[in-house]
Amino acid sequence: MTITTSNLADSSIQSAVVKFKLPRSWIAANNIDVATVSLNRYSGGTWSALTTTQTDTDADYIYFSATTPGFSTFAITAQPLSSPIPVVNCTEGAKRCTGSSLETCTSGRWISASCANGCNNSTIACNASGGSQAADYTWVLVIVVVVVVGVVLFFFKDIGKKPWHKK
Repeated sequence: MTITTSNLADSSIQSAVVKFKLPRSWIAANNIDVATVSLNRYSGGTWSALTTTQTDTDADYIYFSATTPGFSTFAITAQPLSSPIPVVNCTEGAKRCTGSSLETCTSGRWISASCANGCNNSTIACNASGGSQAADYTWVLVIVVVVVVGVVLFFFKDIGKKPWHKK
């Protein structure tokens, strides 16, 4: 792909961000190692790999961005996985969390995408912020403690009181 500018020289550009997406189906069909996806720039007669980062993922695509010092001709490259992805029978579009990665079933294979803030097993999605899943259980713990204290106080409220005796 070629990106050009009008009335703007490369020397006027400190940096720019190029965003692109790759279909999960293409990644699976070509046995691509997502960690090796790179945007490359052709300038001055040579190709240069740009720092490329995975930015997002959804059921159909994995999204990337790369910072470039200027515009010219670009190519997206990637390396195959060192060992083929084992074929696993899974339902198309199904999702699951595996550690801090979100996996989506594409073409009968689980495709993994790293979640920067971890994967939430309750929602089967990447966490939006750095919040801990442990914080979700804090309120449950507080409620349990309050209930236990209430039950103990209810059953032992008469301890120490003198019984009523009729004379």
